[in-house]
Amino acid sequence: MRFATLARSVGSIVSLIALLHGAPVKATHLMGAELTYTWLGGNDYIVRLAVWRDCYGVAVNASEVVQYASSCGSGTADMVLTDTVEISTGCSGQLSTCQGGTYPGAELYYYRDTVSLSACADWVLSWTTCCRNDAITSIMNPGTYNLWVSASLDNLNQPGNSSPVFQELTGPFVCVNTPICIANYGYDPDGDSLVYQMTEPLDQFGTALPYLPGFSVSDPYPSSTGHALDPTTGNHCATPNTLGAYVMAYAVEEWRNGVVVGRSRRDLQIWVVNCPAGNVESPVSSMTPLVRR
Repeated sequence: MRFATLARSVGSIVSLIALLHGAPVKATHLMGAELTYTWLGGNDYIVRLAVWRDCYGVAVNASEVVQYASSCGSGTADMVLTDTVEISTGCSGQLSTCQGGTYPGAELYYYRDTVSLSACADWVLSWTTCCRNDAITSIMNPGTYNLWVSASLDNLNQPGNSSPVFQELTGPFVCVNTPICIANYGYDPDGDSLVYQMTEPLDQFGTALPYLPGFSVSDPYPSSTGHALDPTTGNHCATPNTLGAYVMAYAVEEWRNGVVVGRSRRDLQIWVVNCPAGNVESPVSSMTPLVRR
């Protein structure tokens, strides 16, 4: 699924990436992540981690550790890499950094494991690792910060719950001065009502990242039309008007019979680039079927 219009100018994008990185490859590569869970029966859950990586940076690990903790106890899950998807920018015939070329590239990685969680009201699953993409222009020294995502559940009072499954995203390139909508819509397998909001991108231990002056949760990148988030669909619409790489985050709550039964987070980065006239695709992101891996 595309979450924005795609850049088709090889020269302008490569120049921008070189300008934004401006340094040798190092361990700054994370562009986003999300963490979800699916109830299997009893106390067992499949936990899934999706991680977006800038191929200009270091490789990802073959496994990742997700922590789960509550007032009833804690533990860790050794998440195994199950699938890798290269994210296309829509420019054919160009070798990306994922393929050993110079054209900017990104990949999406899927990890999973099965965990058993005893009945408790305050389970929080979380994942964090270093380091965020050094190309981000809305955070001071972004490559020094971790990326942290989480999902929570109450399987004491609301047993058998599964988290929402987000729309699968691709990108990360969006065209300057062109309206876009980032599609965060999720499907809830339990039929719960979902409410979305923009929230802080988080560092290790869930600490909010320090935005540079002029940026905030509600204004994560410069937009000539401001920012509008639909709390019922999760669509975040704006018109980026300044080149750069920007980070943002979203939270979704599951409501059942007037009670919040779970929360999940999605952390994302976009690149705003020049797109030649006539090569701009749909100004609004398209939706594709949800993908579970």
